[in-house]
Amino acid sequence: MLCCATMTAQAAPELPLCETDPLFDNLRLQGADALWATEQETPRRWFVLAGLVNVYPGLKREQMIKSILDPTVRLIAPGYRGTKTFTDMRDDRLLWTPQVAIGRVLSPHFALSVHGGYSEGAVRTQRRDPSLLLGLPFFSNIRIRRYATYIGLDLDYYPIGMVEQKTYQNWGERLRGTRPTLGARYTWTRAGFDARIRLGPWPFRNLINMRLEDAWTLPNITLVAGADLPLNQRSALIMNVGYSFFWKEKDDFAGPAFTLAWRYMF
Repeated sequence: MLCCATMTAQAAPELPLCETDPLFDNLRLQGADALWATEQETPRRWFVLAGLVNVYPGLKREQMIKSILDPTVRLIAPGYRGTKTFTDMRDDRLLWTPQVAIGRVLSPHFALSVHGGYSEGAVRTQRRDPSLLLGLPFFSNIRIRRYATYIGLDLDYYPIGMVEQKTYQNWGERLRGTRPTLGARYTWTRAGFDARIRLGPWPFRNLINMRLEDAWTLPNITLVAGADLPLNQRSALIMNVGYSFFWKEKDDFAGPAFTLAWRYMF
């Protein structure tokens, strides 16, 4: 029995490992190096995204206020230079909405995520102009506020695949690693609007005191096209342009949008 055991051990000699064997590098790495190599081989699926959306809605309601109010005030105070509205901010490319998202990569060509955000702001016109009423000063104090809370579902499509999760040595490699994207966003928005209008000649500066307000719950679909620029193994710069389609209040909310965001894989 002892002889048989000895012969069996000798019949299976241990083969040397060649340095060209693909297992050689993994066996040679130890400690943190081995952990890093393992992480390199496992693409991350989950991600978070933080960014800003530059929007260009129609804002027809504010244009109606401006078209009615401005000519009326100028009849009394010819020097009145007009009511400031969010339309002016839109035209100056100053309407930026914050957005955050969390999602998961479904395949090299598809990713699904949930996004949400909140925005609020106000514009104010406060002036004192000479009037035609015996030269008495005419006061105008107009404040317009808008706010919106939104949440939605995003589906992104990568025609030639997502950006690779690898180390990039320079900006040339990053630019070559850029990948085009297409996407659709279905969003529910709770939006509100209110305006406070106070007008009058001295000493009755609040002779006209009006308040307008409204609120809506609106679904919409946004279609986008853009590109993902890799920054490093875990993060990328997201850029896209699109158009938001609304079924209700489309004259006030529908319009193009530009998104700039940062995505981090984990």
